[in-house]
Amino acid sequence: MLVEIKGIGIPNKGAELMLVAVVEEFTRRYGEVDFVVDPNTDFLGRSRYQLYQKGWMNIKGLQIGYLIDFMPNKLLSRFGIKKDKDIDIVVDASGFCYSDSFGPKNAYEQVSRYISRWKRQGKKVAFLPQAYGPFENPKLASMMRSTLEKADIFFARDEQSKKYLEKIGLKDVAQSPDFTCLVEGVIPNDFSTEDAGDVCVILNNRMIEKLSVADGKSYIENMTKMISLLRSYNMRPFFLLHDGLDDKPLTESINNNLEEPLKTYYYEDPKEIKGVISTASIVISSRFHGLVSALTQGIPVIATGWSHKYQMLLDDYNVGDFLADHMDYSDLVKKIELLKDEDKYTLIKNGIVQEKKRQIQKTKDMWNLVFKHIQ
Repeated sequence: MLVEIKGIGIPNKGAELMLVAVVEEFTRRYGEVDFVVDPNTDFLGRSRYQLYQKGWMNIKGLQIGYLIDFMPNKLLSRFGIKKDKDIDIVVDASGFCYSDSFGPKNAYEQVSRYISRWKRQGKKVAFLPQAYGPFENPKLASMMRSTLEKADIFFARDEQSKKYLEKIGLKDVAQSPDFTCLVEGVIPNDFSTEDAGDVCVILNNRMIEKLSVADGKSYIENMTKMISLLRSYNMRPFFLLHDGLDDKPLTESINNNLEEPLKTYYYEDPKEIKGVISTASIVISSRFHGLVSALTQGIPVIATGWSHKYQMLLDDYNVGDFLADHMDYSDLVKKIELLKDEDKYTLIKNGIVQEKKRQIQKTKDMWNLVFKHIQ
């Protein structure tokens, strides 16, 4: 069996964790499975997971990957290349890729251009739970409706995404939470909670990219003041890099403004990232999968974010009030003070643990449906 996984982007650790989830689940169900990805991930990233490279390249709108179909498999195997026509199942694990924010060209090149061909070839196509929308662009709305109608199965990850899909005319939209909850974290051998601390802070460079200059500046200032506040409460914060090294300059700029810089941790393995998160008592994150990894391990969070997916995730765990306004430092203070109260902390944590069990069962049910439709 040859399975193509679309939408994963190494070294983004959230996307990489979704890759791990797909590989683990397919391997658990079928045993020997080969996985292939587009050649937009470098060799070292692919090699860690023994992923084949798809013979696929778009040059000025022309897909020259089809020429690979005429080359002998024996030759291609030496270079770890697989043909598009030999793929049995296409699994889209994009996370958040189909929206006005990314535009119709992205959706077209990712899936819409090829899905009719895939179906003619007999491939099964599954879109795993992810955030969608909004679709105010008519071209994108029409494209996504047509694409998802051709898929064997698709899921919205949250209620708002489901509404966006229904608004463009899709019926019977299934909903299921983020599917990385079944991946077990691993605490790195060289990580010590005594050395690190008890409050894990995960920043996101996209908070600077997606916001105005003034809002981005406010985000940095408030994160800096927040760390000083945590220390004044005898909490011990530390930085965890969740997206390769993209967020490193942001953590460095904040550390430069602190009298005592925070320790910063980074690991290549996303399961180790999740393991580090499991050691914290509180996770303050602007990375979506940093929040997911905390909540699915029963850890209270404070979130800042730039899209509806953050609010929807917190609502799933009945902690919607813990999405902080990054522009309002007093809002951050209120949320920290709530979690500083031992009784309130315990109540919130117990509620998250109970909801975690339901989210895990929903994910297991989702996978059962996926395998039912692609067999």
